[in-house]
Formats: sequence, C-alpha cells, structure tokens
Amino acid sequence: MNPRQTFVMLVLLVVTMFGATSSAVAQEQVNVKTLFDMLPADAFLLLPSDNPGGLEKYIKVCDYRNGYLRLEFEDQGSWEMCYWNLKNGDKLVATSCAGFFSFYLYSDGKMTPTWNFGIEEMYSAIEESIAMNCCDNWTLFHVPRRGTSVYLTINGLEAQVYKWQNETFVRLNEYPTRNSTHRQLLNGFVGALNAGDTDRCLQYILPTYVSEQCMGLFEGNKEQFLCELIAGEDETGHVKPAKLNDIKKATYRYTPDDGFANHTVLIELKNGSSYTFYPSLETVEIFELLPGGENGELLRTTPYIVGAVG
Repeated sequence: MNPRQTFVMLVLLVVTMFGATSSAVAQEQVNVKTLFDMLPADAFLLLPSDNPGGLEKYIKVCDYRNGYLRLEFEDQGSWEMCYWNLKNGDKLVATSCAGFFSFYLYSDGKMTPTWNFGIEEMYSAIEESIAMNCCDNWTLFHVPRRGTSVYLTINGLEAQVYKWQNETFVRLNEYPTRNSTHRQLLNGFVGALNAGDTDRCLQYILPTYVSEQCMGLFEGNKEQFLCELIAGEDETGHVKPAKLNDIKKATYRYTPDDGFANHTVLIELKNGSSYTFYPSLETVEIFELLPGGENGELLRTTPYIVGAVG
C-alpha cells in the first residue's frame, strides 16, 4: 500500500469513528420529551389530538430524570409514557391510556411499533388470563415512573408483574396458585419482604388496592407504599421502616387461637425496634362469565392483603 492509499484509509477510519460517536451522542441526548414529540398518531388514540403539539397543554408531569411523562385532561382521564434504555443506545417506549397500551422502539432517529423484548409474550399472557371473560374485558397497564418493572391488572381481578431483566420482560408467577391459602399468601409475602423485593411483594396485595394506592396515591413509589402498608404500633407509638432495607427480619405467625387475628407478621427493624403487623385479608372470586352476563362456574378464589386491621 502506497502512502496515498494509507492516508485515504486513515481518513475513512476517522470519519467512520466520528460518525459512530456522533450517533451515540445523539442517542444519549434523547429524553422523554423528545420521544413524546416523535410518537406516531396511533399512540394518542381517544385523546383530544393525535399530534404531540396539540397535546402540549395537557402535560402535567415531565420527569426527565425517570424518563416519565403524563398528560391529564378535564374529564379526569390521563395518558402516560416512559422508556427503557437499551444497551445499544436505542430506547424502548411504552404508552398507556384508558385500558390500551403500546410499545415503540426508538432507533436511528425513528420510532416504530415493536413486539419484541417479551412484549408479545405479555400480550399472550393477558389473553390467556383466567380473569378474561367472553364479553367485557379491560386491562389497566401502569407505566413505571420509578424502577423498570411493569404492573398491570386484568378486569381488576388478576395482576401480572413483569421484571425488566436482560432487556426482556419476565413475568413473576410465585402467586397466586389455583388453590392459594391464607398461610401460603402470608408466607410468600414475608419471604418477599425479607428479600427486599418490591415487585415480588406486589403479587400478594389486592390488585385494585395496588392500582389505587401504590400506582395512584403513591405515584408508583412501591417501596414507600409497602412501608406504609406494613406500618404498626410499638410502645412509642406509630412505627414503620423508611425503606425495606431497614427490616432486619419479618416473621409470619399463624395463631388460630388468637381471638383478634389468626395471621400476624412480626417486623424486626435494624435499629432494634420491633412491632406486629396485622394484615387485613380479602378474597377475590373469579367466575366464568356467561354471554347473558350471569356468573357461571367458580374458577378460582384468591386471598390477598388489603391494608392492615384497625
């Protein structure tokens, strides 16, 4: 290779590296508002406008740090979006509104619908849910503002929790089983508490309660919601952990002879204090729904935690 050819090769190499670097930088500079402005019209179904510019005035929350954006409307309705960073610099975007949710892939400056990353399996699990019926179904998909996991409910009767692992949504399915008992419920919940795993904990809590309290009142702050849920009293008054990591050990106690509560959880904190949590339990029954709107066969009964007693 002569000197001129060598020079040309070096120039081409520098240009190629510069182009790759510029592309990476451009990807990093993309934020939740940038992605919102690039969404296609079908991301805004049932909204006052199908154009991002026409929806600017409805932006209630634009959380750049957590990659979350929410629109709110006069009729109390809302629309949400968030995104996940992919290792190659692309972004996976989710939108949710009025029982509908969609995923889009942002890559090379373009936004396209996607069914990858475990999303197709997610849709299949919803369709195969025991809570689905013949006539009237709705899914409430909670876009995560904090963390990366997805929580959704089907007809308010069943919840599905998906962890984001190795760029794929993986469903948690420890609970419920077809014949879940109160003891299985509390043993599983205590195990999740001791592991400090907020997503696992949510499996054991009434789906509508999680939607209203955790995803609504606490705006998706699962750890704060759980710490409030398991709060109790000791000799000094109201006590609770500030975070799950403050728990030294949680122990489930089954006391059938106790006139006040058969199921209790002893919470020992790392600061030396301890107290008893008295979970309030509620059972969800899922019936086969017949075409006439009447209930058919009882398909499953599932106990859940729904706050505390007293």
